[in-house]
Amino acid sequence: MESAEDRGMNPPWWAWLSMWSLEGVAFVSLARLTMLGQTPEGLPLTLGWGLWFLWSGYVLDRYTDASFTEGGEVTWRHRFHINNIKLLCALGQVTFAVLLKITLSQPMALSAEQSMGLGIALLVGLVILGIPRIHKNSVTWWTRAVLIALLLGFMVHDFRFTTVGYDVVPLVLLALANLVILRQSELRTPSKILAMMPWMAIGSGLFCLSRTRSVNLWLAWAAVWGGFGLWVLGRRMKSDSLEHFRAKVDAVTLLALLLGALGAYLARGLGG
Repeated sequence: MESAEDRGMNPPWWAWLSMWSLEGVAFVSLARLTMLGQTPEGLPLTLGWGLWFLWSGYVLDRYTDASFTEGGEVTWRHRFHINNIKLLCALGQVTFAVLLKITLSQPMALSAEQSMGLGIALLVGLVILGIPRIHKNSVTWWTRAVLIALLLGFMVHDFRFTTVGYDVVPLVLLALANLVILRQSELRTPSKILAMMPWMAIGSGLFCLSRTRSVNLWLAWAAVWGGFGLWVLGRRMKSDSLEHFRAKVDAVTLLALLLGALGAYLARGLGG
C-alpha cells in the first residue's frame, strides 16, 4: 500500500475520487443514467436520499477505519478523512437538511414502496458498517461484499421491489467483481475463484443481452465491458502500488458504466 508520505504533501489527481468517497455515488449515478427511459416519478428525491445514505456510509466507514489504523500505512483517503472529518460532516448535514426540507414540502413524492425500500437499505447499510472488517476471515469479507453489491443494485432500481428483475444481476456482479479484484490486490496472492468473478459479470451480461430488449440492456453491456476490463487489470496488478491499482479498478468500472449511459442516450435519440 502506498502511504501519503510516499508522494509528498500533495495528493495525486487520481486519488481525489476516493478521498471524497465518491466511488459508490458515481457508480449508482452512472448506472441510473442508463435507465432514464424508465424514470419513475420521484426519482430525484429517492436518488438524493439514496446517494446521501451511500456517501455517508462511505465516509463513516473510512473515518472509523482510519481512526483504528495504528502504526500502519495510511492511504490518501484515510488521511483526508482524518484531517477533514468536520468538513465532511458539515457537507453531510447541509445535504440532509436540504433533502429533509424537500421531503416535508412534498410528502407524496415518495411512494410507500420507496419509503420501505429506503428503510431496508438503511438497515442493510448499518449491517454492512457493523460487520467487522476481518480480512483473514473470508466468510465475513464475502458477506460484506455481497451485501454492498446487492445494495448498489437495489439503489439503481430506485428502491422499488417491483422493478427489480434478472437484468439487475449483471450490475450486481459488476460491483462484486470490482470489490473482488480489489480484495485480490490486497491479498497479493493469485486466486482462481476470485479471478473468475469478472467472467461471471461478463457471462450474466451476455445472457441478459440475449433475453431483453429494454433500455436496461445497456447495463448488461456495461457489465460485459467492465468485467473484461477488470479481468485484464487483475492479470497486471503486481506492477502497481495498491492505491494506484485501486484507482484504476474504479476507473475501469465507472468508464464501462459511462459508456453504457452514452449508449442508452444515443439509442433513445435515434429511437426518438
